[in-house]
Amino acid sequence: HKLYPDSVTTSDQTSIANAAIVGSILGQIIFGSLADRIGRRVTFITTISCVIVGALGSALSFESSAVSLTIQLCFWRFVLGFGVGGEYPLSATVTAESSDASSRGSKVSTVFAMQGWGNLTAALVCYALLSSDISEDAAWRWALAIGGMPGLLTVYWRWKLEESTIFTQTVALDAAAGASDASPLLVSSTARGSASA
Repeated sequence: HKLYPDSVTTSDQTSIANAAIVGSILGQIIFGSLADRIGRRVTFITTISCVIVGALGSALSFESSAVSLTIQLCFWRFVLGFGVGGEYPLSATVTAESSDASSRGSKVSTVFAMQGWGNLTAALVCYALLSSDISEDAAWRWALAIGGMPGLLTVYWRWKLEESTIFTQTVALDAAAGASDASPLLVSSTARGSASA
């Protein structure tokens, strides 16, 4: 609001912040469900892609006559929040499923502990940028762009990720259970068909 008094109001700031929160809530629900249906790997790649694209899109938002800065930021912050929301359930799930029983608890705890380190790092990055000679306009853009960089570093490993044994076994069991549930219906249908013939 201070940097863009003519285009970003206080209510606009609230809308931008809420866009990320709404995106996060929907991301948890939708990506959590998708991970169980289509697999962890594809969903995990999609969530980090949303985080990267949302962060860079936010950083590259500029006021224009076609689309206001507020609408652009709301959209990109929603995309970012959507990805972050998906990261919450997936990061814990992938870590738990790829760990043995003896280390599972500590590894999942480490995943959530990284949120604190991330918050600290973000504050330090913002402090460093605001303490430098660059303008405040450039500082917030660089802060958002830098926020997407750690995600870029993980894309390769996520691409190489294989579905966990626990997930593939669960899918196989569900398929077998579905087939056994359907078999009486198939037998009945076949019998009716034979009788009518």
